[in-house]
Amino acid sequence: MGSRISIITDYSEVILEGRNANERRMKAVVQIDKEGNLVATFPSIAAAERACKIRHISECVNGIRNSAGGYFWFLQGDYIYGNE
Repeated sequence: MGSRISIITDYSEVILEGRNANERRMKAVVQIDKEGNLVATFPSIAAAERACKIRHISECVNGIRNSAGGYFWFLQGDYIYGNE
C-alpha cells in the first residue's frame, strides 16, 4: 500500500505515514533564480538534489553557501514570496 502524504504549511514539513523516523519529517525547500523568481518547490533537500542534479543545497539552507547550481535555496518557511 502507498503512503499517505499530508503537508503542514505552518512548518513546511511533509509527514509520510508508514515510513521510518528519518523519513517522517522532511523540510520543503524552494529554488530561486538570480533575479529572485521562484523556480520550483521540493518536498525535501534530497528530492531537490535528485531532481535538479545539484549538490550542496543543504549547505545553502544552512547558511554555509550563498548558492548552488546557479540558484538560491531556502527552506520554504524561511522564504517570503513576492513583496510581502
